[in-house]
Amino acid sequence: MIRRLRAILVVVAAVLVTTPLLPALPAAAESELVCPGTANIPVGWIHSDSFSIYNVCGVTGPVPHTVITQWEITRHTDRYRDDTLQMCIDSGVVIPVGWTEIATSVVWYRCGLQTPAPGAAPNVRIIKCLNCPVRPPDPPTPTTTIGGLDGVANTGVVAGWAQDPGRPGTSLTVHYYIDGPAGVGVFAGAFVADQRRTDIQPGNHGMRFTLPAEWFDARMHTLYAYGIDATNDPPVLLSGSPKLFILPKRPIGSFEGIDTAGNANGWTLDPSLLGYANPNAVDFYIDGFFVARVPANGPRPDITTSLGYPGDHGFRWPIPPDYRDGSAHTLVARGTDLTGDEGRELPGSPRTFTLQRRAAAVDLDGDHRSDVTVWRPGDGVWWSLPAAGPTAVAWGMAGDKPVAGDYNGDGTTDRAVYRAGLWCILITGTNENRFVSFGLPDDKPVPGDYDGDGKTDLAVFRPSDTTWYVLPSGGGSYYGFAYGLATDRPVPGDYDGDGKTDVAVYRPLVGAWIVHQSSDNTDSYLQFGVSSDKVVPADYDGDGRTDRAVFRPSNGTWHIMQSIDGRYRSEAYGMNGDVVSPADYDGDGRVDLGVFRPANGTWYLRQSRDGDYSVGFGLGTDLPVVYPS
Repeated sequence: MIRRLRAILVVVAAVLVTTPLLPALPAAAESELVCPGTANIPVGWIHSDSFSIYNVCGVTGPVPHTVITQWEITRHTDRYRDDTLQMCIDSGVVIPVGWTEIATSVVWYRCGLQTPAPGAAPNVRIIKCLNCPVRPPDPPTPTTTIGGLDGVANTGVVAGWAQDPGRPGTSLTVHYYIDGPAGVGVFAGAFVADQRRTDIQPGNHGMRFTLPAEWFDARMHTLYAYGIDATNDPPVLLSGSPKLFILPKRPIGSFEGIDTAGNANGWTLDPSLLGYANPNAVDFYIDGFFVARVPANGPRPDITTSLGYPGDHGFRWPIPPDYRDGSAHTLVARGTDLTGDEGRELPGSPRTFTLQRRAAAVDLDGDHRSDVTVWRPGDGVWWSLPAAGPTAVAWGMAGDKPVAGDYNGDGTTDRAVYRAGLWCILITGTNENRFVSFGLPDDKPVPGDYDGDGKTDLAVFRPSDTTWYVLPSGGGSYYGFAYGLATDRPVPGDYDGDGKTDVAVYRPLVGAWIVHQSSDNTDSYLQFGVSSDKVVPADYDGDGRTDRAVFRPSNGTWHIMQSIDGRYRSEAYGMNGDVVSPADYDGDGRVDLGVFRPANGTWYLRQSRDGDYSVGFGLGTDLPVVYPS
């Protein structure tokens, strides 16, 4: 009888495993192991079979047969007939307390069913103990760690990989020792090898560990890397170990060069723990003299990615105007150390440069400072306040639009007006009069240096056909460039820093700046501002590129997107009713915030170098002159 019973149980077990007998278990029960012994079987029931099911105990797919996940418990009633090897259930029997039914099904070769009979009444009932001890998983099979120490970069980044074949999806810990193996060398740290390596699969097994700062000492050392096994095998020395390395003294970085706009560019960071995500600084020396200390906090995602150091570590420093005198100078960049040690001259230093000073807007006396200037529409007189004292020059008439610029390229601003298609220009210094017909009465004048020759070109934006028309000062005929919509506000400027004015518009409906960059003939799009803002593009950070900026009359706040580092800043200066007048009034190469208040005829200037300044100059009906106008 027992032999025959075992035979039928094998059949039952096979059917239960290979047919869709069991519904999905409740989430709370999927990770439980049902009692593996017979001591917990309720009175009046018998154990008829043991088997494994799918997706339990953290295993995706069939559970190994060595792990018993369920008991088949069948009610032992008078229907049990040993002579025919039939074992039936009584579905009306109450399930004991502490147990629950998890499935019923029809199993052929029971209760008179000699062949499969779909739709027959259930003759198998499976119940589960709710409070049984959990059987621990089988111990892992020991395997040996494999991996390699690929190398040590001069930035202190250690590259390589480690994997336990017995647990291929598990990321391992790697221990590092310097100048000797484990137990002899200096423990340098531990790192989980969890970086993605497409050549090592499955899982993530790459390592990018940065050595501690004390090993940046310009001396030769050896590095040992050990993979810590996931199956409790002894640590394994990774292939390629030991590895020789020499790290430069900290800080690390590079002085990459000086661009055409006169900006010193590069990156630096202190690899000590203090420098982790914290910027250090750069000390600049020109001709042997200290000039400035600048934080290295500009975005450099390439450095963050390649070195594994979070934070921003780039620098971009505009060389001061005093050194833009046409003479040769020598610039040295030294990275500072956050631990208090002496700084280090960055690779790439020293560099020799020769720069010309950039002209300031509305600079009527050639001193590289913008002069407070108004144009009086009633009598066409230009009133200005240069260093030598107030001046008045009659040029223009009622209805004209002031369009000051450097039309002959001598570095001094010339007075000019646009009169319904006629440009009237008075050259400063020589008093030469120029009259050029270019444009139509409804055109908007947009003068600028579109060809990069240092002279202001005549240009207009025609809303009727959304075309920019430019007459280059360097020669040649005019050209047209369709760009923008009729409702756009023209905002020309040198947004890419190539020395040429770029065609650009501000779209009030969506607060968008749309710029056609002359350096590469590509378009940029940035939403910055609202429809009621006044656009005030200018070079506020001194890097030689026009910054997108707006003045919000409702709260008297300036909002500026700095091109030097991509950061946004806002500053409250002015009030509703003021006329915005930004320009470089202190001559430091950076445009200052400025407003003219018609209510009291006063200019309020927030100079980036010389601080706040105010002066009464002009009448309430005067038009402040700024460039671009």
